[in-house]
This record gives sequence, C-alpha cells and structure tokens, in this order.
Amino acid sequence: ETMSHEPENGATHPSATDSTAAPVATLPADFEAQSADALTMGCHFIFVPGILSLTKSWDVCVPRGDRMIPCEWTPSAADQSVPPEQGRDYGEGGDIVEVMALRMLIRVFLSLLQGSESSRCAKIVASDAIPSYVIAAHSAGGSVLYRVMEYLAAFLAVPSMGSDGFCTLLKRSEEAATKWLPDEEAEHAKALFSTSPDSPLGEFLKKHSANKFPAPKAAFSFEGTLLKCDTEDWCTYFLERNEPPPKTDPDNDWIWQALEEKDSKWTWNMARVCCGSLRQRCEREDPARGLKQIRKWFETLGAQNLEGPEFESQTVSCPFVYVAGEQSEDRNKVVFPVLKNLADENPIWKTGLHIEVVP
Repeated sequence: ETMSHEPENGATHPSATDSTAAPVATLPADFEAQSADALTMGCHFIFVPGILSLTKSWDVCVPRGDRMIPCEWTPSAADQSVPPEQGRDYGEGGDIVEVMALRMLIRVFLSLLQGSESSRCAKIVASDAIPSYVIAAHSAGGSVLYRVMEYLAAFLAVPSMGSDGFCTLLKRSEEAATKWLPDEEAEHAKALFSTSPDSPLGEFLKKHSANKFPAPKAAFSFEGTLLKCDTEDWCTYFLERNEPPPKTDPDNDWIWQALEEKDSKWTWNMARVCCGSLRQRCEREDPARGLKQIRKWFETLGAQNLEGPEFESQTVSCPFVYVAGEQSEDRNKVVFPVLKNLADENPIWKTGLHIEVVP
C-alpha cells in the first residue's frame, strides 16, 4: 500500500488513519505523560507525521524497547491567515514548516537532556549517559525533517559542544524560537537553550563540553515530501479552497475524519498554509530546498578526506534512509534517481543513503 497521506491529483486521497534564578525547562504536553524510565529507555524516535495526520498511527513502527516522541502539528501564528503575515509567508523564516522544525529541534534537545517525572512542570535533568535518538517523518513532515537535518548539520559541524560556535548556534535557535513560536512554547525554548551554569543544558555542557554534538542514529524519511512530484496539483487544490472539500464526496472522507479527530489540533487553515509552504519548497525552488538540505547533511556527516589508506573505511556517520511503498511507483521512479544522483557525487555519500521499498 502506498505510504502517502496526500492526494496525487487533488481529487482522491488514501484514508488518513492515520528570570535571574536558574531557568526551569518545562516539557511540552506530549512529553509530560512519559515517566523518567520511559524517557531513558532505548532509542528516542522523534517523529513528525504528515498533513492532517497524527503520530499515533505510526507507533507500531517503533521497535520494542524504543520510545516514540511525537512532534504533532499544532496551531501557531504561522497559520492564522492565508496568505500568512509578513515574515511567515511560504518558505520564510516563520512559516509553518519552520515552526515545526523548531519544535522538532527542541525535542532533540529534550531527548538528549532527558526528563524527570512530573505531571505539569517537569524539570529536565542532565545525565552522564546521552540517549540515542532517531529523527523521522512521514509525507509533509518530510519538509520539517530536512530542515532539522540542516539545523543538526550546523551543530555537528562545530568542533565541540564547548566551542564558541556551538554557543552561537544555541543563541540563534533560542532567538528563532522566541520570535516564531507561540509565547508558552517560546518560554520553554528560552529555558531549554539557556547555558547558564545551573540550567539543565549548562549542567549537560559541563559534562560533555569536550565532545561533539551527538548525531542521531539515523534520519528516516517515510516518503517525505521532497520534489514537485510530491506536491503538484493537490497542494494548489488545497491552498485555493477556503473551506474543506464537500463532506458528501466519499473521496474526501479522510479529510473530515482528520479534522474531526478528537486528538488532532489540525485546522483547515493549517492544512492550506502547510500546502503553500510545501509548494514553495518543492515546486518553486530549483533545486528543491529539501534536496539542498539533504546535501548539507551528506557534506557535514560524510568524511571529506578522499585520499589515504583509511579511505575505504570512511562512511557517512548517520545514514539518511528513504522509505517508500511499492504502490508509489510513479513517485519512486522520480525521487529514487534524484537521491541516488546526489549520493553518487561522492563515494562516501553513497554509504549514507539507504533506499528501502516496503509492501
């Protein structure tokens, strides 16, 4: 079965089941339900679902012993108007994909710092051990994933977490979060990215300042939106409709089911603005922005020394895994060659690309 939750021609769509004191970094709501034991067990699987979708439909994909860390689409100022306000227009610094990328980056840091059990105001505590983590996304969440890969590539490029470069990147992340996230989330992020000696991150850096920033074990894109073939027609179809398609049309059942799902924060405006952002990244930029972000990932995580006796053992330290369904053949025959051509530019990059086809 195709893994896509987006329609191919704007007409049909598979059903979407789918202060002065030391700062206290509080957890987002979807972290608060997890106990300290749960947060420290196994690998943290940080996941962004597709458009009008929720993470829970992907829980079965996480290996036993590992932990799904959802990064759900929720409202922000990026989706309150169509077109969005200045600075949040499609592809700009405060658009819906950028907001979600900041949220995913925050979850990466929360996973690294871990958490203590609390129902409302959980403190983040630094640990001697650094948990392993994976970043992953499905469909429209792919554009978020590629942006976070770009974020992490910058952190991974600096020599150590005690370097001035690392602190500069933290400051930029804090500034972006303060500028673009809703007020409560922005306060969480400000506390999280604080490097004051008694802050959670400050404590973490005391222990690990000589080390490089920990890379994820892998980056998984489950048919993550990347190229024009992923967005053409249906994104424009969504974007141009002030209201969802008629409920009476059986082809649109999945849209109404998604909008009426009790656990979902999706609105039709969010879906429209998401489509505008995807269209900008995939159709109106050449090369597509996501492809440039994947290239940066390979450039940063792939060893650059192409000579000498150690060459044969050099690899990209964190693989990029693109997973697609067999029934997405029309898309696969476009996306696969583009990814392979990119990886073929460097013999080491080839070690970092894994394409998997599932039934």
